[in-house]
Amino acid sequence: MRRLLWTILRPPFYLLAAIVILLEDFLWEPLQKFAAFIGHLPGLQRFERWVAALPPKGALAMFLTPTVVLLPFKLMALAAFARGMFVTGLLVAISAKVVGTALVARIFALCKPTLLTVDWFARAYHWINGVRDRTLALLRATAVWRASKALAAAVRGVFRSTDARPSLIKRLWRRAHRDLRDDRT
Repeated sequence: MRRLLWTILRPPFYLLAAIVILLEDFLWEPLQKFAAFIGHLPGLQRFERWVAALPPKGALAMFLTPTVVLLPFKLMALAAFARGMFVTGLLVAISAKVVGTALVARIFALCKPTLLTVDWFARAYHWINGVRDRTLALLRATAVWRASKALAAAVRGVFRSTDARPSLIKRLWRRAHRDLRDDRT
């Protein structure tokens, strides 16, 4: 029975795990850069230096802080789903995931050398990276991956200008700015 259940549940589980890994991988660097930008604000520079200088146990506590802080928001998302408010639950869950990823990425960048001195954390880090790399290798070998990469490139092309004309985002921003300015007069 257990084997049959695992045979049925394995493909959706792998798909969900792949989606989470891809989202984390996709969001990690841009969110880390954004959090670094925020961290360069005058009051936060001293805080970041303090975080970077934490001992291993303090670094672990700081690394786990976003999980604890964002848990109530994730529970609110579950409550919204349970009450049939799918869109609200989805927005809260996605927001909590993005904010949590940004915080964890920045804290990890600051504390990585210290965190990797903790044996079990270093083993877990290398194991997770190995699982991620194997999952990405499996996904990259699929036709769905190639099609999604082509679609992503096409979407990026819409938003990023490669010739002399401004990108769609810039044109929309300028139009909104002009409309706001016209409304004031």
